[in-house]
Amino acid sequence: MSKLPKDVAAVKRKLGRSPKHELAEIAAKLIDDTNPELIEMWCSLERRNGGDDDFWVWAFLSAATTAKDLPRYHHKAKKDRLELASHISKLAKDLALKLEANDLDANLVYVAGSIFNGFYVYEDFSEKNQASIDADGRKKLRLSTLISAVAKRSRDMLVEEPVAGKAGRNKEALAFTRKQINAYPNSLTAPLLRAIELQLAPPPPTPSAQPSPSR
Repeated sequence: MSKLPKDVAAVKRKLGRSPKHELAEIAAKLIDDTNPELIEMWCSLERRNGGDDDFWVWAFLSAATTAKDLPRYHHKAKKDRLELASHISKLAKDLALKLEANDLDANLVYVAGSIFNGFYVYEDFSEKNQASIDADGRKKLRLSTLISAVAKRSRDMLVEEPVAGKAGRNKEALAFTRKQINAYPNSLTAPLLRAIELQLAPPPPTPSAQPSPSR
């Protein structure tokens, strides 16, 4: 049976002594010297990316952690994100208009009391409690305004280019990795290993272009 590459085993030992390290959790799932599939994955990665130190191991663990934690919208193509942003904006606008047109809009207010503690609809309180809230000078937020603000925030996040690693060959592997690592806390499936090896790992360096002959 093959063994973990020495650089991988060294990182495993280091993280074993630092259980609170940000990469300790993902390492516990990916570095397993009893799992032949994981050992094969690390050996393949070493052949492609191994160097004179263990940097490639840390880089891979960091990439896998990023893949696991990325928000779902990150994995959408730019066209799909723009369509989703437009759809959310339309829904929010329609809802806000219907609330206002039918006198269903109301005010959200924060109350910090022994009985009521949190965010409530101002109009749902009795006149006595409303008077007390008004006397305290508490600010109110229209529900229609909040809906519009939520839609704007969503649009800003969807239109803005996602974090590095989204585009091209990493896209499917990132989405698949996140799904599988969350679904299988103690091990990873063979398709995931192949996806990580083929798509998440950085490609081998390409030779520099040769200078064109002078004319």
